[in-house]
Amino acid sequence: MVSRTAPLTRFASGTSALRIPFELSSNVIFLQVRVNGSQSLWFVLDTGASLTIIDVERAKLSGIKFSIVGKAEGAGGSPVDAGLAKDVSFSLTGLDFQAHQTGVISLSDLNRYTGRTVDGVLGHNFFSRFVVEIDYATRFN
Repeated sequence: MVSRTAPLTRFASGTSALRIPFELSSNVIFLQVRVNGSQSLWFVLDTGASLTIIDVERAKLSGIKFSIVGKAEGAGGSPVDAGLAKDVSFSLTGLDFQAHQTGVISLSDLNRYTGRTVDGVLGHNFFSRFVVEIDYATRFN
């Protein structure tokens, strides 16, 4: 049996990250996220995404190595090349975590849908380890 160490999770203070600011646009929650120490990028918070995803062009610009593994359905329903990157680090206000696997696909259809740049999506490998509470009135989660 292969033993895998737990992915890195670190809070700036205590055992939780409180009051992470977000923007709400077109009924979509946007969070600022740094990937592998990058500048702040805009990620969508999506409970329905099976993986955390980074846009393929953003991954290339950030030097993230990934392998194409097949096709996935893009935001517009059309098939797009799908890749996987391993052990990518993400940082939000008060929180750092690492995902063993991160999806890499084109998010250009999602950019058109939301009317703004979407660099990535925080999905299952984010929600599976954190309790997320969203305060729409104050724009914090």
